[in-house]
Order: sequence, then structure tokens, then C-alpha cells
Amino acid sequence: LIFGVREMGKRYDDFQYKIVLLVIDYQIDEKGKIQLGEEMKAIYEFNPFKQNFPKLQLPIALSSIEYDIHHKHFYLTTSFEHDEKLGAYLWILDQKSIKHGTAPQLIKTIEGIPFEMSHKAEAVSIIEKNKLLIIHDDDRTLIGGREPHQSAFQILEIQKP
Repeated sequence: LIFGVREMGKRYDDFQYKIVLLVIDYQIDEKGKIQLGEEMKAIYEFNPFKQNFPKLQLPIALSSIEYDIHHKHFYLTTSFEHDEKLGAYLWILDQKSIKHGTAPQLIKTIEGIPFEMSHKAEAVSIIEKNKLLIIHDDDRTLIGGREPHQSAFQILEIQKP
């Protein structure tokens, strides 16, 4: 199993935003229960603050991770909340980047600028090959007449080079 870590720190109000992946082995026993392995290990950490991403709204942190069985890579969403401005970015993380600790590939528009969503992405799901569902949760910010029990979503088609 792979888990994503969004924040790390001393307390809920004393933390740093993170983009970290942890892995733990598991097996399903004869009764159908999941048995976790003994040790959880960090397998990947990406710090966008140390990279050259001048057009991003920083700080950002991991908000979701999904494995794409069609392309054998992960999709990551990162989100930000700066005063009233909310948003998110979409990334592709392949096995080579995990192994070497290099930056994931930021999804960009046709014009070559970072594709910035106008809501805080909380989940990404593969609908079909090259088509994603992004579910947003803007927390307590009610944008565009949204009620507290509602969320925005997007369907994205990713064009592979």
C-alpha cells in the first residue's frame, strides 16, 4: 500500500506542507482481513520549494494520489489555499522519478503554463485511458453558490506527447 503525506510537524498547528509517499507491505489472511507489514518506509519526497517552478502558487501540498494502470504511473494532485485564493495542480509521477527522487512532471496547458485548477483538488480517479475525474473540496469557502454539502468536480482529458 502507498500512502501520501500532506503535512508533518509537531502539532496540527505547527507543521510544514509536504509531498511524501510511504509504502507498507500487506497481505490478506484466510479470513479476508488485511494484515499490514511490520515497517512503513518513505519511498519518495518532492519539495517544490527547492525546484524551479516560478509560476506555481506556493506553498502547495499533496492532496491525492492515484495509480494509472494504463500508463503505469501515478497522478498526484497538490493544492493550495492563500487567503481567498484556492487552487490545485496535477502531476505525473513515474517509477523512474520515484527511484531517483526527481521531480514529477507538472501537467501544463497547450500554451506551456502550469494547469492551475480554481478549486482545491481532494481526489483524482481514472475514468478511462487518458480521462480523469478530479473531485474538489474547498473546505469552508463556498465558491460559486456551492452549499457546504456540495463539491465541484472536473473531467480532464490528458493528451500524451
